Amino acid sequence: MPTEPPMDEPSDTGPHAPGNVEASRITPPLERGRFGGTARRDERGWQDNAPVSRSDLSKGPQELLEHRTARISWGVLIISSIVILLFSVWAIFLPEDARSTMQSTVGWIASSLGWYYVVTMTLVIGFVLWVALSKEGNVRLGPDHSRPQYKLVTWVAMLFAAGVGIDMLFYSVTGPVVQYLHPPSGLGGTYDARQDAVVWTMFHYGVAGWSMYALLGMAMGYFAYRWGMPLSIRAALYPLLGKRVRGSLGDGISIIALVGTVFGVATSMGIGVVLLSVGFSLIFGLEHGLALQIGLVIGAVVLTIGATTSGVDRGRRSERRTHYRAQGCG
Repeated sequence: MPTEPPMDEPSDTGPHAPGNVEASRITPPLERGRFGGTARRDERGWQDNAPVSRSDLSKGPQELLEHRTARISWGVLIISSIVILLFSVWAIFLPEDARSTMQSTVGWIASSLGWYYVVTMTLVIGFVLWVALSKEGNVRLGPDHSRPQYKLVTWVAMLFAAGVGIDMLFYSVTGPVVQYLHPPSGLGGTYDARQDAVVWTMFHYGVAGWSMYALLGMAMGYFAYRWGMPLSIRAALYPLLGKRVRGSLGDGISIIALVGTVFGVATSMGIGVVLLSVGFSLIFGLEHGLALQIGLVIGAVVLTIGATTSGVDRGRRSERRTHYRAQGCG
C-alpha cells in the first residue's frame, strides 16, 4: 500500500519537487474580486477564433451549415425588407427630398472619399493580377478533378450580360458626356476634360470594374465550391471572423449584402426599363409614360422568374447568349 512520507522528510510530490519545477513557476491567476474588480469573461472563446490551418478551415461547412436543408433567416429577411420598404416609400412619396438628399450624399462621398475609392480599386487590381499571374492562379475554384461546365463563349456571354449589359448600353454614351461636362476636377467642356472623360469611364467599366467582380467571385466561389460552404458573403468572411459569422455579426453582413444587391438590381432594372420604354415608344408608337414602364417591369420580372426556375442550362445560358448577340458581340 502507498504510504505518506514522514513529516520531517521532504515530499517528492510538492510544488518544489525536482519534477515539478515548471509547476512552481506558474503564477496563479489574479483574483480580481479581492480588489473590487469583476472577473473577466472570455465572451467569444477560443472556439470562435478565425481558422489558422487547413484542418480548421475544413470545419467551416459543419460550423456554417446549421441546417442541411434550405431555411429562411427571418431576422435577415424582415430587417432587410423593412429597410427596403422604408427607402422605397420615402422615394415614392417624397421624391424631391429623396433626390436632394441622395445628390448631397453622393457629392459628399465623391469629394471626401474619392481618394479612398481610387486607392481601393488600385489595390484590388493589383491583387487580382497577382493571383492571376502567380501560382495561386492555378488553383481551381472547385475540387482538383473539376472541369468548366460551360464553354468559354457561353461563360463570357453570361458574365458580360450579368455584369455590365444594361449599364454598358446606357453609360457608354452618358458616361463620357457627363464626365466631359461635369468632371470631378477642373473645368468642364475643355480639351483636358474630354481626355479625362474617357479615362473616368474606363475606370468605372474597364479593368477596375471587372477586377472587383473577379475578387468577389473568387472569394465566394472558392469557399463555396472547393470547401463546401454556403454561397454567401458571410461564408467568404469565415476565414477572417470564424464562427462569429453565424451570429448577429453574420446577420448584419447578410443584411448589408441583401440590401445592396436589391438596390443594385433595381438600379439596373430602372435603367433598362427607361431605355426600353423610349425605344418602344419610338419604334411601335406606344405612349411613353408610367403605364408602359410598369408593364415592362412586370414583363422583366416574369422573364427573370422563368429563367431562374428553369435552371442555368435552359434559362440563364440561353438568355445571356441572346443578350450577347443582341449587343453585337457574337
